[in-house]
Amino acid sequence: MLFLVLMLQFFLDISRGWWDLLWLFLLPVPALLDWALGRLGIRSGTNRGRTVLGVFLGASLGRMVYLNMVDPANTLVVIQIVALVGVLLLVESARPLVLRRRQVGS
Repeated sequence: MLFLVLMLQFFLDISRGWWDLLWLFLLPVPALLDWALGRLGIRSGTNRGRTVLGVFLGASLGRMVYLNMVDPANTLVVIQIVALVGVLLLVESARPLVLRRRQVGS
């Protein structure tokens, strides 16, 4: 999906606009939530759900790559990368605590 979205943007010449906020920051949220809940052992996702959410995430990352190619270090791209890394660090640092609590509660 990432590659498809990336190529379509070159052929369709999609300009930058307010929709980039939605594209970069709204589309990846469901995939991040699904991953975080699964990683923390709270809820496991399904293959069908992960496939659909992966399409959204791939579209978002395709736009990110395109924006970074046409305007390196684009502010929105930098903010998205920082946000994604922030979520990763938050979930991974919370994981031992959550798993330890689940073991003690069992």
